[in-house]
Amino acid sequence: MTDRVIKFRAIHPPTGELREICEFVLDDNHGSQEIRFSCDEVWYPAKNVEQFTGLLDKNGKEIYEGARLAPMSNDYIPEYKGEWIVSFNKGAFVLNAINGDEQVWIPYFDEGHMEIIGTIHDKAAS
Repeated sequence: MTDRVIKFRAIHPPTGELREICEFVLDDNHGSQEIRFSCDEVWYPAKNVEQFTGLLDKNGKEIYEGARLAPMSNDYIPEYKGEWIVSFNKGAFVLNAINGDEQVWIPYFDEGHMEIIGTIHDKAAS
């Protein structure tokens, strides 16, 4: 059995830079519990945090939630030729068609064909 690498990163709002997360804290703030993430004394809300999928793209880059992947052929939705966005849905990592019409379980794709072309945080993705 192979050990699964579990790690997270977050977008740092003032700079827009992606930073690795070192610590998790359950914060009970005025009766409203939320998980907070930090590194270097900077705290990030959960909405800014992305989990590593455990997969690498064809260039050896780590694939996280929020990654934009280049168009790639597949047998499950052969008519779709656009970009994909990585997300976590119902306990699994999935690829969402950038047009929002299709969603495919990420293991249906060959890891060696995936290529990161950006993230959802890039200005061009807006």
